[in-house]
Amino acid sequence: MSLSNKSIRNALEMKDENIIFTEDSKFMLVNGIKSLVYFAMLTQQIDRCL
Repeated sequence: MSLSNKSIRNALEMKDENIIFTEDSKFMLVNGIKSLVYFAMLTQQIDRCL
């Protein structure tokens, strides 16, 4: 079952509407640790952090 962009945003408690999750999460090894990885894209070009 795939989760919607809104469901993932709610689960991670993210408020930024400029981040869009592009595909399902996957379990991957990151530095030898099994991790749940989310794939996302920033939809707005920004010059700096606010």
